[in-house]
Formats: sequence, C-alpha cells, structure tokens
Amino acid sequence: MDEVFYEAAFMRDFLERNRRIYFSDNGKENGRKKPDDRKIEDVLLQKMFKPKDYRITTQNSFDNSFNIKLLKYCYSGQADGKEEGYKKYAAVIDSLAGQMEAADWMEEVNYGRNKSKLEKLKGMLEDFNCNDLDEKKLAAMMNAKPDLAVLYHCGGKISEQYLLFLECKFESGEDVYYKKDGKNIAQTDVQYWIADFLRQNGYLGDNMKIDISMETEKRARKVEFKRNDSDDKDNAIMIRDLIMLNNEVFA
Repeated sequence: MDEVFYEAAFMRDFLERNRRIYFSDNGKENGRKKPDDRKIEDVLLQKMFKPKDYRITTQNSFDNSFNIKLLKYCYSGQADGKEEGYKKYAAVIDSLAGQMEAADWMEEVNYGRNKSKLEKLKGMLEDFNCNDLDEKKLAAMMNAKPDLAVLYHCGGKISEQYLLFLECKFESGEDVYYKKDGKNIAQTDVQYWIADFLRQNGYLGDNMKIDISMETEKRARKVEFKRNDSDDKDNAIMIRDLIMLNNEVFA
C-alpha cells in the first residue's frame, strides 16, 4: 500500500488542476501547447485563482478541456454498448470546436454544482441536435467522493500502481443517485465511472491501473462493518477485529 486518501473529491480536484493550467491569467497558458513546469507549479499553488474568462474559446483549450472529455464520457447510451450512437454524439461535440466563439456555448466550470449552467449547456447542445447527454451521470460523477481511495502495488511490479475505491458502510445501505432503465445507480457505480474516466483520459498517468476487482465488477468495492459475524468474508469487517487491530497499531 502506497497512499490512502479520505473522501477525496477526485473529479473536482482534477477539473481545478486542469483549468488552472489552461485557463490561468498568468500570461499565455490558454494559448500555449505546454506551459513550463515552473509556471504550472506557480499556478497550482495560487491561493486565489480568478481567471478573467472560463469560456472555451481556443482550439488548445478545447482539446485540453476537462469538461469536453467529460461530455463525451457521459453519453447516455455508452453503458449499453451503442458504439455507432456514441460516435455520432462525439462527432457533434468535436464539430463545435469551430463554432466556439460564435456560440459562446461552453465553460470550464463545475457542472455538478451549478445546475443552472448545466441546464443551459444541455439546451445549447440540443440546439446542435445533440440530445444524448446523460446530465444525471455527469452531475453524480462531479459530486461523488469515495470514502477511501487506496494506491497500491501488486505482484512485485514497481512500475505498475493500482487505484482502489472503497465505500465503507456500518449497518446502512448505499445511497442511490438516480434510476436509469429501471436500475438504481448507486455510489459504487458512480465511483467506478470516476476511476474509469480519469484512467481513459490520462489523468492517472501511464502506469496506474484500476483495481482488478473494480474492473471486473464495474463498481467500487463496498466494505461493510458488522457487529456480528458475517458470511461475506471478503467484504465484511467485524468491529471487534477493527478494535483489536487499532489497539495493535497504536499500542
């Protein structure tokens, strides 16, 4: 085990990091292909970050936009394997790059928290006959925070690191964000989407993979704390065992 993060807001953090690099008012970040490392560090460490404009108005900012990538990921039919539908949907979004300044249609803001801007965005996409945005999925991904995120190595390969999300419960069930096609979309579903999105778009780096159990089940791992014995040995932890471990660690 390398690192553990508690309730980390991965989507919001990566959005903020990305827009600080490409939308900073610190010179020409919005137009440069690759800001140098010193200026990236300066931008990321600013306590007050107030660019003049969050609009996506250049090809470079479009290509590097966190939200453009998220729009493509939140295709309403993607989970059903509708490849042709997704290709058309993605092509519509890509075609908007040439109409950015005239349309004034897109901003690099947190659409998970700003419902009015999300509705405006959806309406603008519909004006371009792009009706397949799953806005509930987008909002859920931007708002979800796994209880624990664990980075670890496995099998002796130092170059390969794995990301595992854990949703911890004590005598309670998972929260449900919304329903889609009769199925409850729960916390562990959304958390897998977060890991998958970050991995697909290169935000996790070249050598990081998603935990094998998450990749197999297409959901984050749920851990249940129990007062009494449980038949689910893989996902249940007895409170008494946790107390004993705590005593050993801090003895």
